[in-house]
Amino acid sequence: MNTKLKSEEKLKKALGKKSKQMKQLAKRKTNHMAKQPDKRTIIPTLIVHVIVMTLTWRDISSRTDAEVRGNKAVWRVASALNTIGSVAYWVFGRKPRT
Repeated sequence: MNTKLKSEEKLKKALGKKSKQMKQLAKRKTNHMAKQPDKRTIIPTLIVHVIVMTLTWRDISSRTDAEVRGNKAVWRVASALNTIGSVAYWVFGRKPRT
């Protein structure tokens, strides 16, 4: 019986160590996911967005209302919000010049 108690204590200690290790591992994963976005990714993406938006706004300004599908102001807002808005303008918002 004494050996049984000893083996149970050993098992509890082993499980306790593993649960501590699992908690530490979970904490590390959480900390890793809470990292700030990488500047090497954000800055080039922002630069591309500004360039595409500028080209879109210049094209919108150079066209008449009849050459743009929809309201020009709406296309400007859509292109300012994200790059997809600019792409949508170039694909759907422009009418061919005659």
